[in-house]
Amino acid sequence: MKKGIGISYIARKNLTRNFFRSIIVVIAVASVTAALFSISTIVDSVERGVKRGIDRLGADVLVVPADASPMIKRVLLAGEPSVFYMDKFIVDHIGRIKGVKRVASQTFLKTAEYEDCCEIFDMLLIAFDPENDFTIIPWLEENLKRTLSSDEIIMGSTASEYTSLDNYIKLYGIRFRLAGVLEETGMEFIDNAAFIPLKALRMMVENSRLEDVKTVSLMSNQISTVLVQVEAGTDPYIVAEDIEKALPQVNAIVSKQLITMAKQQMEVVLKGMFTVSISLWIMSLVLIGTIFSMAVNERQREWGLFRSLGAKRRDLFRLVMTEISLLSSAGGAMGIILSCLFLNIFTTFKNFFRVPFAWPTLSEIIWQIVLYLFVALVTGVIAGAYPALRSMMLAPYEVVRQEK
Repeated sequence: MKKGIGISYIARKNLTRNFFRSIIVVIAVASVTAALFSISTIVDSVERGVKRGIDRLGADVLVVPADASPMIKRVLLAGEPSVFYMDKFIVDHIGRIKGVKRVASQTFLKTAEYEDCCEIFDMLLIAFDPENDFTIIPWLEENLKRTLSSDEIIMGSTASEYTSLDNYIKLYGIRFRLAGVLEETGMEFIDNAAFIPLKALRMMVENSRLEDVKTVSLMSNQISTVLVQVEAGTDPYIVAEDIEKALPQVNAIVSKQLITMAKQQMEVVLKGMFTVSISLWIMSLVLIGTIFSMAVNERQREWGLFRSLGAKRRDLFRLVMTEISLLSSAGGAMGIILSCLFLNIFTTFKNFFRVPFAWPTLSEIIWQIVLYLFVALVTGVIAGAYPALRSMMLAPYEVVRQEK
């Protein structure tokens, strides 16, 4: 045999010669790989987006008015600007509950529709208390190296796109200077919001009553949510339960529940994609196995000649498995490409599903690509194992004497 001609060379020639059969196998593997890669990336990205948002909030439990429960998903997960209020006295009550380490209140306010009032329409303003806050203050200490003055504003990564060229923005007649932009979290509640000190909110309320702008109807004793940090070793679910028992007028949400809520938002889509993926995987196994079983029958004379010329049983097994491996690898690569195109389209319309979405890091993407290329290869190997074993059972002299 000439140098350079071996199992891999013969396998490539066979695949080229049976081009239509090869394309069918590649498409089958690509479909499975694309579906599985897309589902895992979407699930991981939703969890990552919520986790980043939770890490930014720094809270183990979020407390909101009980009557605000129907809109919590829209606010926390979809970032839809919505406001709700409760009495500030709740903060002191929560602070005295066993297991609570720190509490910090936030007050929400929507920007108005009037041009003379606010330069951004329908954005959520979040006022924080600098004395107790553990969400924005750590970021300020690390990045700005100073406190935030009453005429400055911190904006989420998406909201910052709406600021004017001179980095100023007018809200209820007051010009605020953009002091910084938070890193993207994937949670619209943070990314599409603006954060201001509580003192600035009070200034806006007073100014709205004096200037010819929309009046802000907000009392000084009203807050929207309470962020709670629990003591180390304390179960946040127990703390949340104790909060709701002590204060029936509130709803306490454990931060980890947000991940479950986000998955529930995507439940129908993910179930559909998972069902399709499993169906495609089973169909691919059957299709690839059938195609290569037919190939074994069609090529008995060819392989009988190989055996007559000295090829061993394991050589035929290697030949079949090499063909399957080449097709599975090509199908896996095509599936990854198709999946990336689908995910790009999905991120464009992710707001339709109202869930946080944060792309994985480069190293995580590379790891997933390697993983699903391996899955594609294993799919082909499982499907082709039986035809490959059959090829080893051929009796060389009998098949050579058979008619073509």
